[in-house]
Amino acid sequence: MIQKKEKHILKEIKDYLNYTGWRVIRQHQSLGSEKGISDLIALKDAVCLFIEVKTDKGKLSRYQEEFKKSVEEQGFIFITARRYEDIEIVIRKLQLIIYDKRGYPCFAIKPTKGMKYDTN
Repeated sequence: MIQKKEKHILKEIKDYLNYTGWRVIRQHQSLGSEKGISDLIALKDAVCLFIEVKTDKGKLSRYQEEFKKSVEEQGFIFITARRYEDIEIVIRKLQLIIYDKRGYPCFAIKPTKGMKYDTN
C-alpha cells in the first residue's frame, strides 16, 4: 500500500471541512510562530478544532504534544488526523453533523466541553 504524503492528507481534510461548512485556517510554521502550533484550525457554530495532520507513521513532536495539552486545558478540541475520516468521527461525536434518511448531512450542534475527541 502506498502511503499518502502529509500534504495530500491535509488537502483532503481541508476539502472535507469546507464541504461541510467549516471555516478552515491553514497554519504555517514560520519565524515568530508558536512551536508546535497545529496545521489547521477549523471554526463553525462557536466550535473551534485544532487539527494536526500526520501520516500513518507520523508522531507528534514534543512541541506539538505541549500545544495539544495547552489547547485541551483551555477546553478546545485537538485532533491528530491521519485521514479525513478521523475528522468525520470527531464531528459525529460532537453531533455537529446529523444525516437525514437519504444520507445527506443536516447540521446541528451539541459540543461537550472537556471530552477527549482525538481518534488515536
